[in-house]
Amino acid sequence: MTITKTDIIEAIEKWPGLYETSTGRRFRGMPVSQISAQLRECGWRCVPFYDSYEVRKLGLEVVEARYVGGVHPKRFCLVVVLKESAQ
Repeated sequence: MTITKTDIIEAIEKWPGLYETSTGRRFRGMPVSQISAQLRECGWRCVPFYDSYEVRKLGLEVVEARYVGGVHPKRFCLVVVLKESAQ
């Protein structure tokens, strides 16, 4: 089976984080670098490494943002946008 956009969205929905872009846009999502590991956690086997190019090719939005869900904001990285946050 091939991993689809829907599979990646479902995997991110299991453990999304709160992220913010440099312009102040807040959303739920997950760093691109964690997508492969998250798919494995959801039961997928032989998951290839997904970089931002591959994720965008599947039709997902990728932006540069930082994690703001904790006490200290982290550095900026490439993040897959799941859904906008009302916060």
